[in-house]
Amino acid sequence: MNLNFSAAIAYLQTTAGTDFASTIANGIRPDPAYVFTSTVLPVRERPGYFVQAAGMLIRSTMAGLVGMDSIPGPVGATELNTFLANTAKFGGISTFNEATIRELQSMAQNVFNMGGDVQAEVTINAVFNFVDKLLRQPIRDTWEYLAVQACMTGAINWTFEQKTLAVNYGVPSGNLFPQRTTTAGYIAGTSSVFWADWRAARKLLGGAPVYAFATRDTIEGIADNPVNNFFLTNQDEFGNITFERIVNTTIDRRSEDARNRGQLTAYDQSGNIFDLVNRGQTVEVPFLSDGYIILVGRPRRNQFGLISNRGDEETPNGLAIPDPNSPTIGYTHVGPTVERGGQTGIYANVWVPQSMPMQLTGHAFANALPFILQPDRLVVLRTAMS
Repeated sequence: MNLNFSAAIAYLQTTAGTDFASTIANGIRPDPAYVFTSTVLPVRERPGYFVQAAGMLIRSTMAGLVGMDSIPGPVGATELNTFLANTAKFGGISTFNEATIRELQSMAQNVFNMGGDVQAEVTINAVFNFVDKLLRQPIRDTWEYLAVQACMTGAINWTFEQKTLAVNYGVPSGNLFPQRTTTAGYIAGTSSVFWADWRAARKLLGGAPVYAFATRDTIEGIADNPVNNFFLTNQDEFGNITFERIVNTTIDRRSEDARNRGQLTAYDQSGNIFDLVNRGQTVEVPFLSDGYIILVGRPRRNQFGLISNRGDEETPNGLAIPDPNSPTIGYTHVGPTVERGGQTGIYANVWVPQSMPMQLTGHAFANALPFILQPDRLVVLRTAMS
């Protein structure tokens, strides 16, 4: 049984429009695993390519020039192709090769043999999932990864396929705590300073953080160190953990001081990229590194972020006014693409190469950049893991 991808693409173009792949890429509800790009720095589509803010330095350094109409290299994750004004352009190309399509044909034949005429349905679903998993998801994974990096270090310094994106968000140096090692370490230290750092972070934020993230191994390590007197009061299926400090270990009495309690969310998302050493193989990359605790405070309501003054942002005068109902300190700016005729969001396209009718190929592009409006509302704690 041959799967006719050309017919499936023609059908989708007739029913959903010639830009159906972009519609799919932008219309699918984001995976709830994209925590940072839905809460801390939520994705916001904006009509401009430019992101500027007082105290925010953005620069691009290129190891090699790339033409504006160049074809991106093959990716399983994404490839940073060029830097347009102040947003980074991400793109990737993927292919269902002949071996993959033969497997799909075999699956369709098995269903057909059981009495189902599903060739068209299988083919259309394959195109849909191709756009979702191999074009849209790599770009969304990269947005989430970069949002985490921005919050974890107060900067982005990412090199991929000899192209570099470097961003400094101006987080105050006092908000980025030094790594605690030896006896002061939270996990193995005999004189752990976890609670001292936690309370110092709260003081910088003016109270309890709105969000606090760490990997599960980091949280478990802190809880397992008896020096911390760390008591887990609740843990739900979503990774949210509430904890308190034990002030009297003899009678297991917990502190009544609000500064000695808190909540952490376990965050262990990761993505895959092609191994740059062993070509053809992939490497799993964690978005958040062990040993980091990211704390996000409530935004200041009397602070404005000066961004693009080109009338293409939230207000005509270029001021980003914080939403009083939103506990975000910035957003992930998603701009338009030339490929999509100036429309915002992800541009995606799929086709069957004329010279390779046994393949299905597609590519996707997007211009985006995490944007921190209030860097002083970010505090990062850090510890050695051993």
